[in-house]
Amino acid sequence: MKDSCTTLLHLKINDEATSEEYEHILTAYPEKQRESTITKFDLAWKIYDGEFTCGNLVEMEATPLSRLIKACVESYEEKGEWPGKDELIKSKDRHGLTQNMAKSCLDQAIKDNLLCINIGRHNRHEIQKTDYQRNFL
Repeated sequence: MKDSCTTLLHLKINDEATSEEYEHILTAYPEKQRESTITKFDLAWKIYDGEFTCGNLVEMEATPLSRLIKACVESYEEKGEWPGKDELIKSKDRHGLTQNMAKSCLDQAIKDNLLCINIGRHNRHEIQKTDYQRNFL
């Protein structure tokens, strides 16, 4: 069987790598490659609300969407309250995105139910991470 395939990967549980969003991480080692040049990579995965999600850990941690969500959580951890929409979009130094990119990422995160808008103190709209609330409240 090993001789008939063009690519063979060995998967190993990686206890050293960490991810805020993904609870399980596997490291894939290429054992055989005929027509590709795959290098070792980490594969992150989780099951949330019965839905399986996975992908390359490096790509997931670096996407604009994940950077915006991380900025939202960091703001909450520092100040004790969730950021407002304008505050989150304008904090370029925190997530490294342009305002237009941050706005489109925020819209996508709300559409994908990763972030939600709640009315906070003094009728201030707050952007909150949906699964973060379940873990900490």
